[in-house]
Amino acid sequence: MKAVAACLLFQPQRAARDYRGIVAEYEKSMFLDDHDVRIYHAVAYLYYRLEFLWRNRIESTSKTFRYYILAAIGLRLTQGKDVFAMKKKDRVAIEEKLIALAKDETALQTEVSTIVKIIDDQLKRLGINTQEKVRDTIRSESFYSTFKEQIVE
Repeated sequence: MKAVAACLLFQPQRAARDYRGIVAEYEKSMFLDDHDVRIYHAVAYLYYRLEFLWRNRIESTSKTFRYYILAAIGLRLTQGKDVFAMKKKDRVAIEEKLIALAKDETALQTEVSTIVKIIDDQLKRLGINTQEKVRDTIRSESFYSTFKEQIVE
């Protein structure tokens, strides 16, 4: 649910800290019996592949930004549109793009590096330099709004 909230609902600032609120807010529009589960599986696969990278290929320092990375990928692939309101063929295209990116380790590493640089630059501009302050800052709506503008531009 946290990965879906970040990647498809574009709410990385809430994904880690407001699980119950997200479930309550979206329980009538997500994980419904008549939903095609492939979009959820695609996000879960992407999340798994990111975790694999942190365990085996890249430094785990960017792991703090996992939900922002998922959100940025979702925002870019959907162009910020509601995936649940898309026509089936458009949603299938998003699923396929998510899976293709997750399978391509080099492309995924590049995407992670690009997104982490955007986050790091934003934190530097704000003068945030301790891990405690980073965690608090990335949970704020204002940080996310600025981040989203940079991703969707």
